[in-house]
Amino acid sequence: MFLFVLYASTVYYGILGPWYWLTYQDGAFLGVDWNAPLGYIGYYFCAIFIGTTLIVALTFRTTFNSPISADAYPISERENLRIRILATIGAFSSIYVVLGAGTGDRNTGATDGVMLISLQFSDLLVAVFLFLYARERLNRIWIAILVLFTIYSVIVGLRYRLLLLFGPMLLSSLWQGIRRSPLRALLSIIGVLLLVTLFSLLTISREKFSGVNFDALSSVDPDLFLYGLFAETNIIFGLGVSLEIFGSKEKFAGLTPLLDSLTQFIPRALYPEKHLYTHLESIQYWLGGDLISMQSGTAPPFFAEYFAMGGYTGIAIGVIIFSLLVSFLLNVGINISSTKRQALVTQSFISIYFGYYYFSRGSVAQIFKGITFIIIPYLILLATESRRISRGRTSCKQ
Repeated sequence: MFLFVLYASTVYYGILGPWYWLTYQDGAFLGVDWNAPLGYIGYYFCAIFIGTTLIVALTFRTTFNSPISADAYPISERENLRIRILATIGAFSSIYVVLGAGTGDRNTGATDGVMLISLQFSDLLVAVFLFLYARERLNRIWIAILVLFTIYSVIVGLRYRLLLLFGPMLLSSLWQGIRRSPLRALLSIIGVLLLVTLFSLLTISREKFSGVNFDALSSVDPDLFLYGLFAETNIIFGLGVSLEIFGSKEKFAGLTPLLDSLTQFIPRALYPEKHLYTHLESIQYWLGGDLISMQSGTAPPFFAEYFAMGGYTGIAIGVIIFSLLVSFLLNVGINISSTKRQALVTQSFISIYFGYYYFSRGSVAQIFKGITFIIIPYLILLATESRRISRGRTSCKQ
């Protein structure tokens, strides 16, 4: 499944991306002509796809054979308590973010120390919802909370939460539908199309931390909708800049992105001179050399950050580590799943997180936050339940 998602990402970013910018934008981005790089950028994406595919195929060995059903081992009270604690932390963090969304400067020390921490802790709800969905325990109360969380995610303009939450649900449902139910597969495809449409509209209209600009939606035409659909592919320009500047116009970033992953958790009150993502700032500057390019938020794909760290050697080492990490998490996640549905959702979640989300986010620090606040809590919930079920089986045999 990971390779399927990786293939879709490669086609979207590496093939359809250059096609869109050449066909509909005349190869221009931020006023700069990119016709020459757009002609070869797709080869980099294809090469990375082939390399990652080979490594994952060689190292992924897990199959799931557990015959138990979701009803055979209901969630225990202790596990329910853990779920409620995580959900409460996530809910209060989300409320704080919404209340403070339109106030203050996020770059100030107070906001950096409270708002950004709250943003990360609110991600715990993604882990909770996915676990409950995998265990078929999304009752009316949890669905109501899920709806509120979805509205919250739209308000703050962070689309990745919607992707990491609904993406695994739709992908796992589609996977099951293809094998068992054509109707379910059709409904899943419709759900995917609706999610893609929502992403496109949010790209056009979102104002981060300020909600949706409905005036922008009122003037959407086919060309603007198409732009919203392919705006995310601007990472190809981040790749082009990385290949051009690092090692010549700019020094390689070395281990700075890895150090940023750790220092980002230090409050600015304790570390006033903290300055993260300098290599990403260099990329944004060289896109156009002006304030507009610096404020564009353009990121490189994940392997372009590896190039920024150490050139082609950095890409080779980074892709190997990336691929081994994917295989490790897939193996662990499936092994500690207690039901077939749980294993499928887990595989879908990890595949989307790395095959699409990480693929398009050249920021090791940002991805590390997601691993810390979403993937690890989700795996902890899986592991806790798996240990309890294993003890129950052992007791029955005795």
